[in-house]
Amino acid sequence: MVLNIVKNAIQAMKGKGEIILRTRVARQVTLSRKRHTLALKLQIIDNGHGIPDEIKDHIFYPLVTGRAEGTGLGLTLAQAFVHQHGGSIEFESRPGQTCFTVMLPFSNEN
Repeated sequence: MVLNIVKNAIQAMKGKGEIILRTRVARQVTLSRKRHTLALKLQIIDNGHGIPDEIKDHIFYPLVTGRAEGTGLGLTLAQAFVHQHGGSIEFESRPGQTCFTVMLPFSNEN
């Protein structure tokens, strides 16, 4: 999941730019209509050109891509993996900064 997002960032920046992975603990988070005491907040930030406006509303749909050689499956799979683990994935994008935020609950169950 993280690899798909980082790979997209690398390809979009064509090897020129910076990618930052930032982790934090989030407290008292609601994910998938369930309250969690603790969750992982992972942000993947790049300083590329940003996601084109015409695909922002559909970026997680299968076969949607901003690259001619792209398959449009990476973000769809990332979203599916995150949802399977009870988490959420969102993004904000503008020229010079795109940030994907993934929230995953910590489980207290053994």
